[in-house]
Amino acid sequence: MGVAACTSHTADQSWSTNDLSAFDLIADPVWLVDLQTGRPLWANAAACALWNARSPRDLAASGGGLPDAIRQRLPGYVRRLSAGERIGECWTVAADGAQAVLSCDCSGLHLTDGRLAMLVHARPLPTNTAPLSLEPSPDMRLSRMVE
Repeated sequence: MGVAACTSHTADQSWSTNDLSAFDLIADPVWLVDLQTGRPLWANAAACALWNARSPRDLAASGGGLPDAIRQRLPGYVRRLSAGERIGECWTVAADGAQAVLSCDCSGLHLTDGRLAMLVHARPLPTNTAPLSLEPSPDMRLSRMVE
């Protein structure tokens, strides 16, 4: 997919989907969403499995990657992420009839073409957990993966 990006915290660094591939080493779902379209630009293997997609390309083609309620709130996310804010929330997602509750930590990434994207790091929670707003940990920052 070849998207290059840089974080608002480290604007002098370039990012590509190859940089994000290190997220395949963790069990948590991680994916990058185009905030203009709501479609995923990249996803690790755990995110593909969450959405029952064989690959990030299949996930993008299916339109998965965000619950409908979150898609409706994207304009507010753009404002918050553009200001350098991080968003922490619980999302309930459904794929192939199964539901999952996720604690999601979202950060903004600026793509090389000028668009803002959202990097989502999700941690599965017990299914009886009610969706609620969570504050992201102030000491967590996205950092460049070692190549």
